[in-house]
Amino acid sequence: MIIQVTDSAIGKLPPRYFVALCLWLLCFVALGAPQTFFDQLSPTQKEWLEQHPVIRVGAMDNWPPINFTDNQGRAKGIGADYVEALNHRLDGRLHIISSDWPNLYQQVVEKKLDAVLDITPKPEREPFFNFTEAYLNIPHVIVARSDAPYYQNENTLIGKTIALEKGFGNVRYFQEHYPKVTIREYSNTSEALGAVIRNEVDAYVGNRAVAMYIIKSELMQNLKVHGRAQKQGSILTIGIRKDWAPLTEILNLALSDMSTSEKAALQGDWVGTANMNTSPSQIVLTAAERSWLKSHPVIRLASKSASPPFEYTAANGDYRGIAADYIRLIETRLNIQFERSPVAPWEELQLQLQNRQLDVLSFATKTRQNQSYLTFTQPYLSAGMIIVTRDNVRYVANLNSLKNQLIATETHSIPYQELHPKYPALNFIEYNSTASALAAVAKGETFAYIGNIASASYIMREQGLTNLVISGEVPYRYQFALGIRSDWPELVSILNKTLATITEEERNRIFNQWVAISIHKGIPALWLIGCTFLALAVVAVVLYWNYLLNKKVADRTQQLEYRAQHDTLTQLPNRNAILNHVEYLLESAEQISSNHCFAVMFLDLDDFKKINDTLGHAAGDQLLQAVAIRLTHALKETYFIGRFGGDEFVIMTGHSLHLQHILSMAETVLLEIQKGFVIGERTLMITTSIGIAIYPNDGNSGDALLRHADMAMYDAKHQGGNVFSLYSGDMDANQHKKMTIEEQMLRALDHNEMYLTYQPIVNLISNDTVRFEALLRWENPILGQVSPEDFIPIAEQNGYILKIGDFVFQQAIAECKILQQRFNQNFSIAVNLSPRQFRDRELLSKLTDTLQKYQLPARNLIVEITEGVLMSDIEHCSRVLRELKDLGVSIAMDDFGKGYSSLSYVRNHPFDIIKIDREFVRDIASDHKDRQLVETTIAMSKSLELEVVAEGVENQSQVMVLRNNHCKYAQGYLFAPPMTCENLYIWLSRSMRVQMN
Repeated sequence: MIIQVTDSAIGKLPPRYFVALCLWLLCFVALGAPQTFFDQLSPTQKEWLEQHPVIRVGAMDNWPPINFTDNQGRAKGIGADYVEALNHRLDGRLHIISSDWPNLYQQVVEKKLDAVLDITPKPEREPFFNFTEAYLNIPHVIVARSDAPYYQNENTLIGKTIALEKGFGNVRYFQEHYPKVTIREYSNTSEALGAVIRNEVDAYVGNRAVAMYIIKSELMQNLKVHGRAQKQGSILTIGIRKDWAPLTEILNLALSDMSTSEKAALQGDWVGTANMNTSPSQIVLTAAERSWLKSHPVIRLASKSASPPFEYTAANGDYRGIAADYIRLIETRLNIQFERSPVAPWEELQLQLQNRQLDVLSFATKTRQNQSYLTFTQPYLSAGMIIVTRDNVRYVANLNSLKNQLIATETHSIPYQELHPKYPALNFIEYNSTASALAAVAKGETFAYIGNIASASYIMREQGLTNLVISGEVPYRYQFALGIRSDWPELVSILNKTLATITEEERNRIFNQWVAISIHKGIPALWLIGCTFLALAVVAVVLYWNYLLNKKVADRTQQLEYRAQHDTLTQLPNRNAILNHVEYLLESAEQISSNHCFAVMFLDLDDFKKINDTLGHAAGDQLLQAVAIRLTHALKETYFIGRFGGDEFVIMTGHSLHLQHILSMAETVLLEIQKGFVIGERTLMITTSIGIAIYPNDGNSGDALLRHADMAMYDAKHQGGNVFSLYSGDMDANQHKKMTIEEQMLRALDHNEMYLTYQPIVNLISNDTVRFEALLRWENPILGQVSPEDFIPIAEQNGYILKIGDFVFQQAIAECKILQQRFNQNFSIAVNLSPRQFRDRELLSKLTDTLQKYQLPARNLIVEITEGVLMSDIEHCSRVLRELKDLGVSIAMDDFGKGYSSLSYVRNHPFDIIKIDREFVRDIASDHKDRQLVETTIAMSKSLELEVVAEGVENQSQVMVLRNNHCKYAQGYLFAPPMTCENLYIWLSRSMRVQMN
């Protein structure tokens, strides 16, 4: 029935009434629709709150009426009421813990508490706290006995004794500025005032509201307020632990969400509004402030000429708008004159402010650009940021929905300055005014407009832009204040005091005058009631639909943001999050102090590839997950743990630690990893290598710290793993050297810088030369002669070893064939094979092709490998060795006795030759242990029918021992050094002539 009546009523509406009703509904949705505080928060802020359901806030237990506890130990006072008001917006997350001030302060410093009420921002506190905007600003007064002489200010207290609260800022203030004033400290304000009554001191100096409350509640009738202290009064904020920066932003938003009347009610419940909000005739200025005003009777005002309803120039030249009304109130109350700037483009006004040709910006918001030359009063107006589109757009969920669309906004506007850097995919087009920006949307020239709700609503109403709707909102609120040239701090204090005297009624009158919503009076009441009911029903449905859609979009956005910052396998922060966190630590360190430090640790699991190769990647993934869990449980919440990629993890300390603590933490990590991990039915025993870089000594940028920690980690690996290594400057030099080597290496073969030398291997029985070992050399025009020990590991790491290996095989096999033909001898050539080459799937085909190309029999090629080659992917190694053997190539175990020295490798694989490392040959004539090891190796080789080659033979005494133990082959400088092919021809020619003679 109601629907029929309503439908009939709407059908009879004249067109102009229908248009007016639609405009009313638009404004109702935009301005009157209920919006929760959570709607103002960004997805990141919401996620942070979800991760922190309990936030512990300290409040003083004996500082009434600001904060105190009642007989049941419950927190009471203005601060407690503020917490309750904030909890309405934060779903009760704030939990008050009451104690004395020194204890509360220290607990926040130690992060045992998360925040503390009633703290005044000071430079010495900044290393430990972030501060919200002030919620109370109370002057300090001098309280003395009624019969005492009048104390006007601090100067009149010189030579006197005063009572102050222990640990309060006034103690330090008087010690530094008035050393001739004697101070006695008391545990709380009540005891300090009692000392004045008992004549123990001459006066008390402190917070006016606290003093008046105690005097009244404790009936201290013989005390009265004298003068006012010249120092800044109690600017009370909420101090938040330094590592919880997101909470500061959230609480600032919550405080700004509180209306002036709500704040006044909170304060008035305890001390009456008269005590907290000064009336116009009671603006209390210091002598210095009064003198400053007297010397500055005219203040030059910068104002915009076309920003209604905030401020604009009317056709007759009058200055109008919200800001204009506030400026007139300030002029009246301070008896000063603002001289308004001529109409000019914003760029020109901005330049005049920077050059001190203008003094005050009437309607200002803080930006990164203007904070260099302006300071700001407390905000006097707040407005939401909204998205306006044409009415054919149903809903804009968030800013990402506007990607690649044209967005209209005003020139140098807050949306462009604040949003464009964070959302570069938004295509902003700037217009000279709000009206022209909205007109562009109405004409379809741009998709949407982003700006403040008050300006948009005003222009849409005044210009009849009925095809525009508010289709979304942005999690950002404009905070409008007066911007004062930065070299006039006195005026900031004066204007803050003046703005505080503007009553809630005055503020509402100004706002309603410019942002009021009017309905055409000619609409009949019955039609209005029916249409209103229908409109509200539609709005309710739309709001609920929008709520569900918003929630779905927010949940999806939250998931995407989480995935963008977390590793999908371990759920630890990923590389992006690591880079962001190290930058956050650097910014925090710069704000805290010059001696603040933190550590970046780079972890790499030792021999992780062996697990992937032997057990499969699924087992490797399970191990990485287990390591992530182990690290998270082993370390405190204050440490940041992330996965950089592969088997690399990063740990960062979030606060200043002594070096010993950092090393102790690294030792803890090593021990935790050593405990082993149960993966399926196996227990895997692994170790890790850790590199540590410490800010600021080891780098002052995120890139440098991570790079240096990575270098230190590789140093730990070179030490054998399962250790940690601290970064040192010579690592950087080594890294630079490696980079230069790598850069030059990539052109070395093309420029014929690499070549082979050959060292003869001699038969100790016949003294004949039977084979040669091909040894790679590199002479670079910049680096000179580069040692293989320097460039081979780099080539192995970057993969260039495969190209070098192909060159070595081609050259060695070709020159071996030439030597055979020239000297008519069945020489063999030995070539070293690196681990990377051994894993090359084309190794066999390359060898086969090269042997066939130069017609060298496979039996004349010896491939030398070290034990390290056999330590990964055993199955692949065994297959390749069998294939080499089937090809007819001989296989030698190089550097035997060095490294792992496992005899099982020799027994289980088809080796033909064992080469005893030069380290054990060097002292066999004099060292019993070395001789015994060589004797044992030769005996074992004989039993396995293997040839033995002794490396590094340099004298005849070594040859005697080797011959006595039936070692058949040797190489070393005693016989010949490594030689180029040309020199080898000469040496062989001479050697053979000697043998023939």
